[in-house]
Amino acid sequence: MVQEEWSRKEGNGKKITEAREKLRRVYGRNVVKKRQCQNWFARFRDGDFSIKDAHRSDRPSKIDDNEMKALVQTNKHSMVRELATALKVSVGNVHGHLKSLGFVKKLDVWVPHELTEIHLTNRVRDQLIKREENVLEAYDHGRRKMNCLQQCQPKKKLK
Repeated sequence: MVQEEWSRKEGNGKKITEAREKLRRVYGRNVVKKRQCQNWFARFRDGDFSIKDAHRSDRPSKIDDNEMKALVQTNKHSMVRELATALKVSVGNVHGHLKSLGFVKKLDVWVPHELTEIHLTNRVRDQLIKREENVLEAYDHGRRKMNCLQQCQPKKKLK
């Protein structure tokens, strides 16, 4: 539609606004910014009528989820920079991808943000085991004290 408008009017500033208004009437108010229309008209003026984005020279933005999870699982203390170097992508890209996978950094460790049923069960189990160990330790400690008291007391003499 923008290309059509440009070819009809050999676009100048007023024509860019008209093309943008036509797009907004058809597709909605927030479909395109004025600057984007200006960029399109500039490309058309230069003879570039392709609808594909130009090739970029920066690092690729695609990260394999399994590879990212494997790296985090092997070293939960890894820094975003280390992960970015290992995956050959940008630091911001790694950080955003970790966030989209549901990881957050807590106490210098990457952990899943939302606990699954397994995580909750493991936490309850660990707490029960700790509680049981504390009870057994207190019981054994009390028994040892009693045994010591019984053994250390002098034997009663019979008359």
